[in-house]
Amino acid sequence: MFSKKIFGMFGGNEQDVKIRFENRLIGVVLDRFGKDLSIRPVDKDHFDIRVRIVVSHPFFGWLSGLGAGVRILSPESVAEEYREFLRGILTQYEEEV
Repeated sequence: MFSKKIFGMFGGNEQDVKIRFENRLIGVVLDRFGKDLSIRPVDKDHFDIRVRIVVSHPFFGWLSGLGAGVRILSPESVAEEYREFLRGILTQYEEEV
């Protein structure tokens, strides 16, 4: 799969990840993961996907570029790793006390 090659070349653990997106991001998701992707509508504003990806900083960087329109639903360990990734970025912008 294309997404595995993109995120896989940077190393990391390969996992099945469930992600929720705002509908406005459907084109970005299809570009990244391909048209054979299983998409599950959640409500009028969101859809979920489940993809097997290599969990890595490049994957988290791609997600963070989508802003608040995306959320990792499971597994919780990947969601927590993403939160730690974001906290690490935020510490670069905290004022020194």
